[in-house]
Amino acid sequence: MNGASGIASWVIVLVCISSFSLRAGDSLSIRKLQTVEVSTSRLLWSQLGKRVIKFDSLILPHYQYQSLSDILSTQSPVFIKSYGPGALASSSLRGGSASQTAILWNGFNINHPMLGQSDFSQIPVFFFDAVEIEMGSAPALHGSGVINGSIQLSNTQRFQNSLKTTLQIGSGSFGMRKTGGSIHYSTYRFSSTTRLFYQQNQNNFRFLNDSGKTETRTHNSFDTKGALQDFSWLINTKNKLDVSFWYNQFDRQLPKPPGNKSESKASQQDKNFRSSINWTYFTSRTRVNLRQGIFSDALNYTDSLAGIFSKSRCLSSVSEVEANTQFTQWFHFFIGGQFLLQNAENSNYGARHQSPKRAALVGGFQLNTPNKKYLFSSSIRQEYSSLLPVPITGHISLEAHPHSTLHLKWNAARVYRLPTLNDWYWQPGGNPNLKPEQGYSTDGSLIFQLHHSAISFRFTGSLFYKNINNWIIWLPKNTYTSPDNLLNVKSRGGETQTELGYRKKSFYVQLAIQTTYVLSTVENSYLKEDEAIGKQLIYTPRYTGNGNLSIGYKKASLLLNHNYTGYRFNNSDNSTWLMPYHVSSLKLRYTQHFNRIELTVYGALNNLFNSDYEIIQNYPVPLRNYEAGLTIHYVKSINKNKYE
Repeated sequence: MNGASGIASWVIVLVCISSFSLRAGDSLSIRKLQTVEVSTSRLLWSQLGKRVIKFDSLILPHYQYQSLSDILSTQSPVFIKSYGPGALASSSLRGGSASQTAILWNGFNINHPMLGQSDFSQIPVFFFDAVEIEMGSAPALHGSGVINGSIQLSNTQRFQNSLKTTLQIGSGSFGMRKTGGSIHYSTYRFSSTTRLFYQQNQNNFRFLNDSGKTETRTHNSFDTKGALQDFSWLINTKNKLDVSFWYNQFDRQLPKPPGNKSESKASQQDKNFRSSINWTYFTSRTRVNLRQGIFSDALNYTDSLAGIFSKSRCLSSVSEVEANTQFTQWFHFFIGGQFLLQNAENSNYGARHQSPKRAALVGGFQLNTPNKKYLFSSSIRQEYSSLLPVPITGHISLEAHPHSTLHLKWNAARVYRLPTLNDWYWQPGGNPNLKPEQGYSTDGSLIFQLHHSAISFRFTGSLFYKNINNWIIWLPKNTYTSPDNLLNVKSRGGETQTELGYRKKSFYVQLAIQTTYVLSTVENSYLKEDEAIGKQLIYTPRYTGNGNLSIGYKKASLLLNHNYTGYRFNNSDNSTWLMPYHVSSLKLRYTQHFNRIELTVYGALNNLFNSDYEIIQNYPVPLRNYEAGLTIHYVKSINKNKYE
């Protein structure tokens, strides 16, 4: 099935499903309810005491056509280790590994169970209303793999008696073609949102090789398609049901490194199907959530020249229950449980393969002072695994508002990460005797803000420290590599974000600057005479920074972005490195209204000053390139009986 016919099929199927559900929903009558937004209480609890980065309305619309890796790499302290457009893009947050940062969708961790991480190049920003970065650990609430923090993806279902449709089309350099669309229908008690996305890119960009000559990247095309469906029902004034389905498919060719003239036939296909159902019971003082998630992750690697035809698939089931009660205005209590079952299929796993099972009990509380200027929260988690003992984890958080202009935050946690399925079972090399990574982390933030007439100022400063034992690393052994718990790693550093804005009637201008310093070093090792001791982790820059200038007037807006990335060492003894680089982009949007139709034209110049750089050695990125597109919104109010 080609991309166009695939999108057409999804549109037909999902519209039919939505239409059937709407007819069924409108046949029932209950008391008219106002717009209701029910947040996942656990996400709100986990953010207490920590810095949280939320992309606002000045930034997020400019990235609707791009992937999660694009917005994170240019607008946050997250360092994205990208192998080029359409290639693997993993994260390094506060000096940690990609497996130590959780990706949460509807409260579920969607990191690949076999790899322990997510590929951010495969996640379209268009699918989500909100993207948030929680800086800091909350292992008691989210479990394994939240050592550095989490990236949270969510949508808000609104009950507004309206029909909203969106169509996006775009094109750009290197044969890039994108299209997407959404349909939102809601009454006062039912909401349905369907999102579709398709992108195709020949990706045959030109770059400068080591000899300074221009070279064209070959065997490098990719295409991606996806669909996200959200249903939400307000059953009555105390019960709400949310159901979501997300399918994503990513096909890409894998080129040879620059300078290698041999032919490549390698390719990779990723297929992910994710589903979640969440029932919420809520009163003025109590909230109960029952959640179930089913996730299927398939990865197929093919190289006909090497005779490799590898297929892997993992099926995960996650069941959760949680209750949050407000006993008084100043005391909240939280309790919950989780059960996880995974089953993986891979020809390289051998006879030792098992289906891991995990169960966990979680509890916590929150205290507020009567004047609400001070807050204290704490939580604890005991997890049980069918494969190995798991340490008790927990965290404590403090928040203080001593003045209307000042907000202080502090968080400390005992953290852990279980080995991935590949760490345990891959043959040859998998190690069933691996221990969990575990240690301690702490961080604190200061937020100072002022508003005077049309001028606003905000400064955020953060410091962090982590000490992680049993760090898992893959090392050569005979003719293969194998993982082991070899290292003790300490990460410490600081972050700043400064924002200065001016807004007057239909004009605004805002300048935002972020800086990050990360020192992440190997402190001890079980290897004799390990030259990595005292050295910075590979591909972990000490210094990064970005700046944004946002200007808007009436229906037009401009976003100028500039990023700096410092030295990245590419071997463990820090004897070789990649040079720092600067890269800029310019994005423009113009919106025009025609009655119920809103038309938005956008354009972008990427790598504005034609910088020649590499993020990962031997994986080039494009020189100056462009993209442009059109978005059409249509909104219609629906007249319904007030009891529907």
